[in-house]
Amino acid sequence: MATKLRKLVINEISLVDRGSNQHAFITLFKRDVPEDEATQRLEKDDRVIANQIVKLAYDIASGASGNHATKGIWYGAIQKLAEEERQPHESAQQAFSRFVTEDADGRVMFAAWKSATGSDFQPPAVTTPTLKSDSAYAALKRLVADICAEHPDLTEHQGFAKAYAENPELAARTKTEQAFA
Repeated sequence: MATKLRKLVINEISLVDRGSNQHAFITLFKRDVPEDEATQRLEKDDRVIANQIVKLAYDIASGASGNHATKGIWYGAIQKLAEEERQPHESAQQAFSRFVTEDADGRVMFAAWKSATGSDFQPPAVTTPTLKSDSAYAALKRLVADICAEHPDLTEHQGFAKAYAENPELAARTKTEQAFA
């Protein structure tokens, strides 16, 4: 059975209320294009997706589709569209409020948000900084570990103070370089 599709041309991507294969993993990518052309395509793709989200909200309101998105997903979609229509004098909150009260699409999306389940809070992705092994700070940390191993009565903070005092050039480099990736 085939597991990879190559040279596939996709003319349309449609949102559905229930996917036929819940365990499918799909990866799409495209080749490099000139920046202005890529920006135009991205803006067009964003508008198509936004139109599909609005259509889904209308389908939910009419009863043609169930609401399977969470409050957080609806909130993010509303926030993005409100930001696109934000006036120069408005804050993001004012634009959001105007969008969900005065715009027909905003009202129907807000109704879909109200009927959705789940939390409207989506926590930001957690990123753990990774220390670069060749940074001055990493070298300083190794010196601190050596100092603390030699003098077990010292705390890590005292080890840092000693390493800083004994290696002023390394200490100066730690202040100027990016130590985390």
